[in-house]
Parts: sequence; C-alpha cells; structure tokens
Amino acid sequence: MAELITERRHGNLRLLRANVSGRLAGPLTELFALTYGPIAVLGDLLLPLAGVEEAHIYGSWAARYSGEYGGVPNDVDVLVVGNPDEDELYDAARKAERLLGREVNVHRVSPARWLEPGADPFLTCVQGRPTVRLEAFEAKNRE
Repeated sequence: MAELITERRHGNLRLLRANVSGRLAGPLTELFALTYGPIAVLGDLLLPLAGVEEAHIYGSWAARYSGEYGGVPNDVDVLVVGNPDEDELYDAARKAERLLGREVNVHRVSPARWLEPGADPFLTCVQGRPTVRLEAFEAKNRE
C-alpha cells in the first residue's frame, strides 16, 4: 500500500491521498482511464452508433494521456469520423457527460475530410497533436 498512497497527520486526523510520484501511478492511471475513464465510456457509447466509422479524443485530455504536462482537463474533446444521426450523437455525448462528470464536446467530420484535410486548420491541428483512438470495449467483452 505504501506505493499507492501517501499519508500525512494533521492533529489526530490521518490524511491519505494518491501517491502520484510512485512507480505504480502511471500504470494505475492508465488502467483506470482504459476501464472507467473517457476511453472506455466514449468508445462504448459512440462507436456502436450507425454511421460512426471511428472516433478520437483530442485536445488537452489526449495530451495529458500521452504524457504532456498540464492540469487536469475540465472537458473531453471528441472527433467523430462518419455521418451518424446528429441527435443520437449528441444524446450519447450527454450520457457520457453524466457518467464522466465532465463536459464532452463532439465534433463531426466526414471520412473524406478526415483522410484529406486539405487546408482545414482545425483538422490539421487535430492530426498534428496527440489523439487517442477510441475502441468499443463492451463489444469486445461480449465476443
């Protein structure tokens, strides 16, 4: 347990917190992100929607996940490649917000634009920064 938590005494109180500098912090953080965080939640909610070909988390959450230093992101930015029904897509995003306890911003793009962004500064920026491709974990567990 010593590597997982740190302890501090304040009078007769015993204060515990995660040991973020321990050697287990990185693997445990990744394990929770993959099983309970945005990767698992968004993959299971978005990828089964008709018309979704792929989806990626981008922005500050993807940057932190890839190891870039910074604060905890307040929201999760998601790029959906395909042509899903807009109402179904945004319903799934609102459900993800409730499960994750943070705002989920969804941006839709056609498969052709994703593969050939041309002079689109938004897509050029997204493709030039860290992204996390989503997978549907629940579907894999049922097979």
